[in-house]
Amino acid sequence: AKGKQVNRSGVRIIESIEQRIAKRLGHDKLETLRELLAADWD
Repeated sequence: AKGKQVNRSGVRIIESIEQRIAKRLGHDKLETLRELLAADWD
C-alpha cells in the first residue's frame, strides 16, 4: 500500500491539521475522523 508510506513532513502536516480539528470539533470527533481515515477504502 503506497498510501501508508507517509514521509515525515507529511506526518507533521497531518499532526498540525489534527490539532486544529481537535480545537474546533473536540477530541471525540477527532478520534472518529482518525478511525475513518484508518479504514481501508478499497
